[in-house]
Amino acid sequence: GDEMTRVFWQSIKDKLIFPFLDLDIKYFDLGVLHRDATDDKVTVEAAEATLKYNVAIKCATITPDEDRVKEFNLKQMWRSPNGTIRNIINGTVFREPIICKNVPKLVPGWTKPICIGRHAFGDQYRATDAVLKGPGKLRLVFEGKDETVDLEVFNFTGAGGVAMAMYNTDESIRGFAEASMAIAYEKKWPLYLSTKNTILKKYDGRFKDIFQEIYEAGWKSKYEAAGIWYVLNHSCFELFWNLLSKYVMSCFLVGMNIVSSMTWLPMHLRAKEAMFGLARTMTEMCRVIS
Repeated sequence: GDEMTRVFWQSIKDKLIFPFLDLDIKYFDLGVLHRDATDDKVTVEAAEATLKYNVAIKCATITPDEDRVKEFNLKQMWRSPNGTIRNIINGTVFREPIICKNVPKLVPGWTKPICIGRHAFGDQYRATDAVLKGPGKLRLVFEGKDETVDLEVFNFTGAGGVAMAMYNTDESIRGFAEASMAIAYEKKWPLYLSTKNTILKKYDGRFKDIFQEIYEAGWKSKYEAAGIWYVLNHSCFELFWNLLSKYVMSCFLVGMNIVSSMTWLPMHLRAKEAMFGLARTMTEMCRVIS
């Protein structure tokens, strides 16, 4: 969150960046208090600056829940800054670990990195949800230029419940597909698209169809020449594939962050074990000196 990220980032800049590079850095304070003071406009400004300069480094931030709203006396429970930035950039977030020879791997089979591409637009990060009271009908309505789609979702007969509606666009899905195809081809690694299209036949099925269309139209011959492939994967098999390495996995934004975290967390944990060991040693030295 906001508390320690400034300390870590300042140390990184002082030791690894400023001694070697003279940079004109544009700063945007995404700390939860400043976001609250600006009605979260600073997050939008940061995203727009990223589009302008084509590069950005974002540190960890706080996405407030009910307890944080009370703790910091916030005006409201602000949305995830990551979600806001991703939605404006409208791109794909690729997460890939840096493998160090002196940091042991928890999964011995990970001889190469795993690159996880997460679609960075729409879905649950921009969903509309509500708590519903009492009986009633829940409907999903699309008022188009040429037609109206009206679907009955559920008929509540008891005390009520909860509901959520989310979306995505063909344009964003196509961009996601192109970015995924391109990075897999650049790395000469196979590409897997992870969906639940057997359950969400329309929603996930749209991702499946667009990916296949783009693969057939512009990438199939290139992939075959490079000896790599594109395969549609059921999301149930993600954890199995994560036992392997040297591939690109494209997946949805929410939920798949768990899978993407698996690609770097074991490395992070081992590195953190080493850091904690060093910290304990330094603490003992300080005790002896004092």
